[in-house]
Amino acid sequence: MLKTGEIYDIYELTNIAIWPIAPIYYFIISLIILLCSCIFYLKRHSKTEARTNWQKAAQAELNEYILDKYINLPELHNTIKKILIQKTSRQNVARLSGRELLNQLEEHDPYDYPWNIHAEFFSKIFAKNNNYKKDQEVSEILNALKKWL
Repeated sequence: MLKTGEIYDIYELTNIAIWPIAPIYYFIISLIILLCSCIFYLKRHSKTEARTNWQKAAQAELNEYILDKYINLPELHNTIKKILIQKTSRQNVARLSGRELLNQLEEHDPYDYPWNIHAEFFSKIFAKNNNYKKDQEVSEILNALKKWL
């Protein structure tokens, strides 16, 4: 039998405090923050990388043209189209050539280079002779394209 001196009163449990939280939750929260930061950084970095890869490739092509004594005009035309496609959209540029291409270049050039002055030069692109001796006009065009990149 129980003695009356051994019986204790029953008390309700007090509410458990939310703060301070257990140390494991600090670790979990910091892991979540670190994970979100890594995801944000990787997404941003991959977009920047993709954005600059085509610029590096176009810059390398233009540097080759600058160093060469003769220039292949259809290749130059395709390089200009690639640059314009990246700067605007494929739908606007893919079907263009000649004067229309120059109008598009002039419309989207942030440095307002007068592309239409070179319309006669770009008409030579479709001539039989693909190799063209580089002159002042070609150098101007190449420098304007490099500046635009």
